[in-house]
Amino acid sequence: MHRDPNIFLIEGFLTEAEIQHLDALVTPARFSKSYTDTEDGKKVVDEYRTSTFIHLGKSQDAHVRQIESRAANMIGMAPDMVEPLQIVQYSEGQKFETHHDMGTIGEDNRVEKVVPPRRLVTFFVY
Repeated sequence: MHRDPNIFLIEGFLTEAEIQHLDALVTPARFSKSYTDTEDGKKVVDEYRTSTFIHLGKSQDAHVRQIESRAANMIGMAPDMVEPLQIVQYSEGQKFETHHDMGTIGEDNRVEKVVPPRRLVTFFVY
């Protein structure tokens, strides 16, 4: 769909059964306020990121591990290199301001400082 950065559309990444399974795992009570991390590792809840989220643990279940494995295989990485799945919920008016998953963005829109762990690929599933 786009080059620099590369953006690919993957139709049918999740099966209908996987979508139903993930939906059954999440309940509104499990969602937490989203946060950003500071350089010294502190978690900050502010107006920069106003969504809520759930992390699904690496040992959640076989269905979640299968999704993680599929994502890893698509990019040629081992499944243990994939971060735990995260489900993010945005209600009307909520946002996550412009950011870069790899580090701090400077005035010229370039990454100034790479913050570990370094993400090489981000999957968004809608």
